[in-house]
Parts: sequence; structure tokens; C-alpha cells
Amino acid sequence: MGKSIAPYSQVVDQVQAAFADFRRALPREDQARFDTLFNYARRHTPGGVLLADPDPFRPVLLGMLIELFRRLDAAGLDRAGSALPDAARDPASAPGEAATAPAAPSRRGGAV
Repeated sequence: MGKSIAPYSQVVDQVQAAFADFRRALPREDQARFDTLFNYARRHTPGGVLLADPDPFRPVLLGMLIELFRRLDAAGLDRAGSALPDAARDPASAPGEAATAPAAPSRRGGAV
């Protein structure tokens, strides 16, 4: 039989428990922020389950970062905390990225 895989919510709890000493050393207001980060990670359970990474911290960290970026974008702030111009809030208008998806190749067999 293969090794059973712990539920992702349990993996997040285990990672959080591994940082218990670090959390205790934080000021009280930062302890609340620490807990919030792990709550953010729990919001991205489907991605963590599908990743099935042997290092459980990586999907937890990615979930935290995605949620933080989502909140910055929703607040209209860039990653440095400055207000974004309206055009920058639209991911389709980001520099170096096409506003629309590239055209799919033709299926008729002709040159594209």
C-alpha cells in the first residue's frame, strides 16, 4: 500500500505549528498578522492539494502571497504601497503582455 496523504488543512496546521516558537517571539500585533497569513494559505486549499509538493511550506507560502497580492490589487496599491494608476490595475494592460490571447493556429493545414 502507498503512503497516505494528510489533508491539506492539516498540512497547513503542521507548518504553522512548526513556527510556534517564532510566533511566540513576535509582538502581539504581529502574532495576529502571522495567524492571518496562515488563514490566507487555507483559502487556497485547492491549489495546495493539487500541487502535492514534498516541501509543505512552498504551497502554504504561495497561498499567502497570492492572497496578499489579491488584497493589494483590490485596494488599488502596487507592491510598494503606492496607488496604482487606473491602467495599471487592469492585468491585461501590463507592460510586455498582450491585452488579448494570441490567435490559435489554423486547423485547416495551411501555413499560419
